[in-house]
Amino acid sequence: MKTLNSSLVVSLVFAAAVYACSGHEGRNEPGGAGTAGISHAGTAGDRSESGGARSSAGAGTGASAAGSDSVAGGDSEAGATGTGGDRGAIGAGGESGTSGASGTSGTSGTSGADETSQTSLLGVRVRFMGAPQVHGTSSEAELMALVTSETGLSPVRIQGNTSAPTLAATDLVGTDVLVIESLLRDYSEPETQVVADWVAGGHGLIVLNGFTSDGARAQSFVKSYAVTFGALIQPTTAAYVSTFAVHPLTAAVSSLYFFGGFPMTTSDPTAVQFASIGLTAVGLALTHGNGRVAVWGDDWIVLSEELTRVDGSGAQPTATFWKNALRWAVKRDPNATVSAFCENWAKAACSDNVVLACSGATKVDASLTDHCVISQRALCEALLPAKGYSSRFASQCVNAVKTAYSDARLTAQEIATVRHRGDPCNHLVKGAQGAGEACVSDDDCDTLKNYQCISKSGAGSCQLPTVVDNGDSCAAPGSVCHVGYYCGADETCVPSKAVGKTCVADFECASGLVCDPNSATCTARVSADRCAIDDDCTTHVCDIPVGSSQGRCVASITLAASAGICQDLR
Repeated sequence: MKTLNSSLVVSLVFAAAVYACSGHEGRNEPGGAGTAGISHAGTAGDRSESGGARSSAGAGTGASAAGSDSVAGGDSEAGATGTGGDRGAIGAGGESGTSGASGTSGTSGTSGADETSQTSLLGVRVRFMGAPQVHGTSSEAELMALVTSETGLSPVRIQGNTSAPTLAATDLVGTDVLVIESLLRDYSEPETQVVADWVAGGHGLIVLNGFTSDGARAQSFVKSYAVTFGALIQPTTAAYVSTFAVHPLTAAVSSLYFFGGFPMTTSDPTAVQFASIGLTAVGLALTHGNGRVAVWGDDWIVLSEELTRVDGSGAQPTATFWKNALRWAVKRDPNATVSAFCENWAKAACSDNVVLACSGATKVDASLTDHCVISQRALCEALLPAKGYSSRFASQCVNAVKTAYSDARLTAQEIATVRHRGDPCNHLVKGAQGAGEACVSDDDCDTLKNYQCISKSGAGSCQLPTVVDNGDSCAAPGSVCHVGYYCGADETCVPSKAVGKTCVADFECASGLVCDPNSATCTARVSADRCAIDDDCTTHVCDIPVGSSQGRCVASITLAASAGICQDLR
């Protein structure tokens, strides 16, 4: 996990309100920017709120998800009233606070802001999961209005009451960013995995914790990203966090309200600690597959009073944070469709080295590259089945294609990747067949979860392969032998047969050999100088010149205008 550099630490602003045992809850605002990274403390109690009890729809006295805080959209759900607990201390209006030392504003720097400020949110589909928050007279109305204004679409709410059905993948169809808040029930591991799989596919997730009754429920979701919440932080004074790392989430954000929330830790190497109290993380940003996850340890930031709060510079830091968070989380998937993926594959393959080698030209120009891209795009599309494509591991495949072609020379392993969709490009399809069901090829199975079509006794079934050692049993449906071995008649792994050895079927013979039906012995498919496809060769590389239907078996191919493989690269 990346932690804060000391130079990035600004300040944690505590208002000077003192909580008594009864009365109203005093809240303080951070004052104008000061020097030495400390903001002015506001006058305590100037924004006291009656009651002090904080409820969420379906989890607090008298609150209902069908009220003014419901999210617009066809999936809104009426919320049942519930009995949530009070939040925070209830006390008399606080005493006046003193001004802090003057200094520069504690806002985070501009570095990294481009990612958020330059990205339009128009058309981004946002979905909220859980009950809308209500605190006194404050609701989520301003947040809903902000989302609608920025995206041009009304957000949708799911799982908004205690009787909501089991969370399914279909609940997230048509969603770009999911915000989890104030969960009303416990969620099973299959349900949390639905969200994790959806995020990995290239979507954005924002998780809020902070309401004491749902801490464990939020934990059930963030554990998928190696995040663990600590014990509830319940300070005796209201607090504004302004210790921020330079990150797109915190660009132009001076402070965020944090009172009665959760710290967090993570072992995820991609995680950035974007907000802290002291050295303790209260905000994390990380990647998961092709998606992004932001975790914030409190949930006051959804309330209208925070969305409309103005800091000492006249800005609205909480509203700015939400705009940043939505823009950062959405991260549009560059490989979302087959056509987009194959376009990226083609561009990765058609490097200047490849274009020069395959064209025979002395200088690269746009038309040569365009022709290469068109040819490679067609090859890529031909390698994929008509249905079942998934972009979850597409980026890894595109990167492998780029690496393979970078030096204009292809080894056997690289040819397997770029010509036959070998590893890591063999995880692009979620086939229709389930575990144990009949199949003909790997693409019939869920390759995203590593299922392969494994043949036993001439029939294939979708299995998670388990490699077994020589001499061990291979009787189990998913058991496969190491390269150079096969599952023998006694259902144990035995060495593959060499040229001239007696055989009954091709699978008994070593790589590149076949079982000759006339002699019933293993023999070369063809002469090493007369191959037609890569599988004809023990090296799995057949170099066929342009204009010929036969080639010779080699260990690798150096791209050149005379190489048949260049037909798809120009």
